[in-house]
Amino acid sequence: MSLGLVESSYLADIASAIRSKNGLSTTYTPSEMAGAIASIPSGGGGGGDDEDFLALVARTISVVDRSDVTSVGNVAFQHCFSLTTVSLPACTSVGSYAFQSCYSLDTVSLPVCSYVGSCAFQYCTALTAVSLPVCSYVSDYAFYGCSSLATVSLPVCSYVGGNAFYGCSSLVTVSLPACSYVSSCAFQNCRSLTTVSLPACSYASDSAFCDCRSLTTVSLPACS
Repeated sequence: MSLGLVESSYLADIASAIRSKNGLSTTYTPSEMAGAIASIPSGGGGGGDDEDFLALVARTISVVDRSDVTSVGNVAFQHCFSLTTVSLPACTSVGSYAFQSCYSLDTVSLPVCSYVGSCAFQYCTALTAVSLPVCSYVSDYAFYGCSSLATVSLPVCSYVGGNAFYGCSSLVTVSLPACSYVSSCAFQNCRSLTTVSLPACSYASDSAFCDCRSLTTVSLPACS
């Protein structure tokens, strides 16, 4: 099954968001939620009384731990500012913008994920380590601006998209033993990056490591 933001397992979070919006101390049951939801204005995220209901829900979710989910849809948890932990042991793909701007996200477990969509983890500024043991494709902007990201493990990844790790200023070492293609600006502005090992890479864009001012060692033996 594919995972989206509002599902039955998050009814408690939804109820908490409703109470926060309406200023009530009562506990809502699922059967009472329809009226409560209808009473909340949806003004396009303008803030204050017009704040979108989904934005309220997003602030309450802190953990996503599901063993039955095989994919995460586009924008599923975008702007979930309280989300700290994601554990999806059966998930094989993460959609575009799925966890974008989840500023508190610091733990991600996706052991069978083979595909990461564009901007999937963009601006996840608390994320320090990524291990995707079977991921073969990292899309454009996937980890853009993850400024705390220090460790990346992608042992079978064959493709790194444009700007995928742009601005990951804590990243020191990159080892992608199976990667054959590194797109433009993939690691641009990774200012702590010192060592790059891409033994199977046949193409690396001329801007792939632009502004990597600490880079001292690059190994691209197969690159033409």
